[in-house]
Amino acid sequence: MVSYWFGDVDGGVCTPCPSREPDFLSDRLDRIIQTRERHTPFSWEVARECGFVSSRGEYVALLRSLALLRVEKELRRVSQLPEMELVHMVRMLDQIDEAINLLTGRALEWHAAKDPSFSRKYRELQGRRARELLAGSKNPVLVAVATETAHLAEVRTALSRDVAALAEKVMPNSSVLVGGVVAARLLSAAGGLPRLARLPAATIQVMGARL
Repeated sequence: MVSYWFGDVDGGVCTPCPSREPDFLSDRLDRIIQTRERHTPFSWEVARECGFVSSRGEYVALLRSLALLRVEKELRRVSQLPEMELVHMVRMLDQIDEAINLLTGRALEWHAAKDPSFSRKYRELQGRRARELLAGSKNPVLVAVATETAHLAEVRTALSRDVAALAEKVMPNSSVLVGGVVAARLLSAAGGLPRLARLPAATIQVMGARL
């Protein structure tokens, strides 16, 4: 007997699937995939001869519903993997870095416009030193920006620790070699753990150089 998603063919006689519900068909297809050793090609006419459909349009519509359901299930499964949470955390970390740098740089430019004595040397300040300088401004709005940026930097530090901790669980070997944050960034750049595991060493080296 040869089983398809729409029915079973045994000795030239086809028995159609008792239900057309996508969930039922998807579960049936999972069982077929697990038990079948090889794929037997067929055309949609087999489903028509089986009595499952009466036209090619009906066959395509049912197959489309089944395919969409299976894609949705797979996306839900993948999105719940710990490694995908790590990918989102790394991307959030990068965006926080961008926000901090953008706000600090813009605030320094504003401070320079208000204070002619503000030299080029101070304009090149970054990180904590720049925020400390802005916090001493006489402009209350600039002080507020510096305060919020400092708070955002604290959030960034906490998130970085969480990234490293989760990376040690998801990628213990890589975390030992290059550190949790770098390992997580490699995972994010690759787009997932399976893809990262299949990449050649030369590609990973290039990815690491770009981090």
